[in-house]
Amino acid sequence: MDRRPTKAVRPTAFGAWAVGAGAAAIAHWHAPQLSDAVTGLVVAVVAHATLERLLPREPALPAAASEPRATSAI
Repeated sequence: MDRRPTKAVRPTAFGAWAVGAGAAAIAHWHAPQLSDAVTGLVVAVVAHATLERLLPREPALPAAASEPRATSAI
């Protein structure tokens, strides 16, 4: 995961968060002896690593496109 392209938003991070939050909710109701936070964190990390490896990679944004352009006043 070190060689990921630079992007403004990573949908895989939001997907992993949703999966982790769902797992934490299930643990809260069905396994109260488990920590919700730890369960959600572990599941989200595994989900993020899995999504990053399985989903196709998009091309990186050019450096000029990701940075705002400076304008000069005349």
